[in-house]
Amino acid sequence: GLASVVVEAVTAGRAAGLEDFVRTQIAAMLAGDGEAVIDRFLNGTQKHAARRSFEMRSTSGYIVVKHVIGGRTYHSVYVHMWNATTHVKAGSVVKAGQQIGLVGSSGPSTAPHLHLEVWEGAWYTGTSLDSTTWLKARGVDLKGNAGRVYSSVVPSSCSYYAAKQVSLLSQPNAAALPLVVLPVNTQMTGVPADMSNGYVRVTAKGLTGWVA
Repeated sequence: GLASVVVEAVTAGRAAGLEDFVRTQIAAMLAGDGEAVIDRFLNGTQKHAARRSFEMRSTSGYIVVKHVIGGRTYHSVYVHMWNATTHVKAGSVVKAGQQIGLVGSSGPSTAPHLHLEVWEGAWYTGTSLDSTTWLKARGVDLKGNAGRVYSSVVPSSCSYYAAKQVSLLSQPNAAALPLVVLPVNTQMTGVPADMSNGYVRVTAKGLTGWVA
């Protein structure tokens, strides 16, 4: 029944380091009287299923690693690989120095590279940290060991290109209505780190919205 669906969703969220986010979404869906809850499930599912399938296919390949250090929880995120399951699977236990994937250029990317993020607490709903500073404090000096260091000044804007058809949403959540469906290779511009709830705010075709 419904309880088993909730358990499955929360378990999957926990494995991805997104348990808090999944719990919040489920709680919002279940708020209110019984008839309203049923209507939200039916209408939301029927109205957005096709759109979400486009979004899921347009996202980057990524791996999230959970770390517990000194009693505090962190998540490191590795993005843009073509296939995130070549070296690890959900639930795998990894150790320092282990190869977990291959560099790729999936999702909003213009060339092969590793997009690295470090979060204290939950991924996306926690606190974003400077990955270079965080790693250096733990004995990994990215800049000191790099063959070349490019400017680390954050640009005022950046460009993305849709790797596949993707919906530009009115709000940064799964229930938001699409403003427009962007075809493959559509250019999108945004401000670095302008993100919310796992979505990036961008402007494309004269409209500003959110993409997953």
